[in-house]
Amino acid sequence: MFQLKYEKFLKIINDYELIPKEIEKVAIAMSGGKDAQVLTALLLEYQQKERRDLELEIVTVAAPGWKYTPDKYFATDESKKGYIIEQKKAIDETREFWERKGIPYTYIHTVPGINEDILLNASKPCVWCFFGLYRALCKYLEDEYDKGKNITLAVGLTKFDLLYVLESLIIRSGGKTWEYDKIHDNQKYYFNRMQLSWFSPYPKLKIGIPNKEIYKITPIIDITDNETRELANAMGLPRIPDPCHKLFGDKFESDKRHFDRYLAGTTTEDVNLDHVNSGFFSQYESLLDTFTRVGVLPPIEEIDNILYDGLYNPLVTSVFRD
Repeated sequence: MFQLKYEKFLKIINDYELIPKEIEKVAIAMSGGKDAQVLTALLLEYQQKERRDLELEIVTVAAPGWKYTPDKYFATDESKKGYIIEQKKAIDETREFWERKGIPYTYIHTVPGINEDILLNASKPCVWCFFGLYRALCKYLEDEYDKGKNITLAVGLTKFDLLYVLESLIIRSGGKTWEYDKIHDNQKYYFNRMQLSWFSPYPKLKIGIPNKEIYKITPIIDITDNETRELANAMGLPRIPDPCHKLFGDKFESDKRHFDRYLAGTTTEDVNLDHVNSGFFSQYESLLDTFTRVGVLPPIEEIDNILYDGLYNPLVTSVFRD
């Protein structure tokens, strides 16, 4: 099973030149979920088989506090004692698991401007959390680059993420193409491009940090969520739960979580994994081609170098203002 997934992963790496020889280090964005864990396992295999010189580092943005420091965040809440114990155990097990395999594990913190109080009071806390996490990752990448390190960021986006963002575009398009929006509704077009840069359907994208040639890569884009779940379970990979919905209710569950559950059910992969190995859904490239032909997916040149701008641009952030 691992070898089959590794072959898919390696094909994307090679076809799209995700880790060229000049790259010295891959920073792995670790949320703790199954996709990030499988991505790490595949990158470790790649390092051992293909690039012994390649440096890997797991980078976790230690926020929000209730996820990564529950013992401090809920220090005086006796009702959260069981949660604190289990959450801390998952966090520690994940770090220890990968450090035993020789991958350094680094915690970074959010940059000023987004904190737990803002998240708790926001109408769209998942979006603001996303802004905070990516701002912190960009700051980390910028610092590494300034130290002389040729670095790239690896993110565990899967084929389900690709479907989510592309179907979101279709719903919002109203039958109009990206070219029409670019001419007639530039604000909508800009917002759509921002979403495409964050959940990029392209495996390699320039982040757009000023004066820095740094890319985001998504090497498991041809693997589905249910494939990563199957592999993570078979390998006994650790996982850090996302507790936000359980702790604070429906407002803390993103739209994408609903979409993931829908896809998991409608593709029936848990029952029949061969379902994703035939037809329209099977090949990553066929999905790209289809959404390009229907006119909702612009070429990569329209999406490169804008991710960073969207994290701070009021044109985007004001959409989610309370």
